[in-house]
Amino acid sequence: MNLTSIKYSYTQLTLLLSFTFLASISSAQTMGPDIVELNNGTSHQGTIIEQHPGKHLKLLQQPSNDTLTFNYKDIAVLRTVPQTETNATSEETQLDEMPLSRFNQNTYSMYFSYSINGGSWYHHGAGAGLLRKFTPKIQAGIGAYVHAGPGVYYYNSTAFTGEFRYALQSSLEGRLSLLFSCSLGYQVYFDSERVEEGVPTYISNGVYFSPSIGYRLNFTDNIGMTIGLGYNYMGGKKRRQSNDEILKNKHISNLSLKASIFF
Repeated sequence: MNLTSIKYSYTQLTLLLSFTFLASISSAQTMGPDIVELNNGTSHQGTIIEQHPGKHLKLLQQPSNDTLTFNYKDIAVLRTVPQTETNATSEETQLDEMPLSRFNQNTYSMYFSYSINGGSWYHHGAGAGLLRKFTPKIQAGIGAYVHAGPGVYYYNSTAFTGEFRYALQSSLEGRLSLLFSCSLGYQVYFDSERVEEGVPTYISNGVYFSPSIGYRLNFTDNIGMTIGLGYNYMGGKKRRQSNDEILKNKHISNLSLKASIFF
């Protein structure tokens, strides 16, 4: 090998090493840290080195280089912070959430529900609604419920509601969740005309409020059921049919056993 060939090979090697070094710097500048936020409010930053969705993950914490292991049921938010180079400095950009579980990953879901409502104003209820997932724990949407009673003292009605769901705690890798639910809306009464003590009356529309707490169980990734105990409040006013005079406030309240299927 002559001197010219040696110089040529050395030049190529130098260029290759320089390119590799610059590429590694560029890659390091565009990749941000992983952040694990726990249910207890603490957060940890580093690099995920092992991940088993629905079970656990391992994080190489920075700058201590400690390896931490977290169960998915203890994680509130898992995200990555990508970075871009601007004037020789890095700034935080959009945060990309990573799923904590393989269950309930659809953005939208529908449900059909049935309830038995006890007390003096015993009645049945059936409903349906559409929910949107905003975080791994929070859903909100709209719903409608029809209530019908077996006796003459109950007034058939329909409630149009806003819906809220919050998963308080999850287990079985996210398959089972303790769920708080709340429905708030407007109650419309039908066939409420009565003659009481010789006075023709009817019930005007009012507020509908129904919180409950129970469990959500998944049969598949995005199909399952909920069951819970709650409370129904239906407001209104008893009025005279002839002139709409308010005779008294009319409030119907019940303890409620609720069940639904979702998909």
